[in-house]
Amino acid sequence: KLWISSADGIYLYDIEKDSFRRAKGDTLFQTHPMGLHRDSQDMVWCFTYDSGLFRFRLAEDIDGQPTVHDCTHIGTPAGILSFKESDGKVWITTIQGIYSYDGKLWRHEFYGKGMSSNCVRSIEFDSKGGIWVGTDFGLNRIEPATNSVSAYFIENGLPANEFRARASLYASDGTMYFGTIGGMSRFVPSDFSLSSHSNAPRVSFAVVGGER
Repeated sequence: KLWISSADGIYLYDIEKDSFRRAKGDTLFQTHPMGLHRDSQDMVWCFTYDSGLFRFRLAEDIDGQPTVHDCTHIGTPAGILSFKESDGKVWITTIQGIYSYDGKLWRHEFYGKGMSSNCVRSIEFDSKGGIWVGTDFGLNRIEPATNSVSAYFIENGLPANEFRARASLYASDGTMYFGTIGGMSRFVPSDFSLSSHSNAPRVSFAVVGGER
């Protein structure tokens, strides 16, 4: 079975029966839902574009009716584009940068620290603590310990400078995938030394489904 968020609520899809049933109690977050995420405590987060985050439990009642339980609204800035959980924190990307949430407080992270754009559409965390973000203008790697940022563009091998929202993956084999409007790129963060976009590029990107 599969839980699905849509423009008019949350549904449970039964693969064997090929049927959808709408969840009861989902009326609180029907303004531009962007997706669902089940965390390490088996709670579900629904992130919306203009109403912030909602945290709740999803379950089937005795009669099989999918239902939302214990829903809590967690206010955040508008314009959420993607959502991740890492090191016990919730991370969201927005049209105004990156925010983290530790269960009590929101922090506006790395804003004005030299990123190529503050409109952040996707985010991934590599095994060495680096934060990779796809924006509407370039791919950025953030080093949290120093707040340093390296940026990459078409001239570094990317298929496009504009990235797709929520189109990213850090695979178990260490490969990073990011989707752009010109195709998908893959690379292994540990295989190269980071360089500024103003220097001669030392980064090799492979484009999936494109001509490069």
